[in-house]
Amino acid sequence: MRTIIQTAQERAKREAIRLQAAGWFADGVPVAEIARRLRVSKTAVFGWQ
Repeated sequence: MRTIIQTAQERAKREAIRLQAAGWFADGVPVAEIARRLRVSKTAVFGWQ
């Protein structure tokens, strides 16, 4: 397993992406569409759900 070290700025950016996804979840946007909008994998989006 590899260790990934993130800066505070990188963590904040990722958190902003997750919060955007949360808003779309609340609006009923499908996982595949959220992944497309954010340019991430569907697996990542399922993990945030």
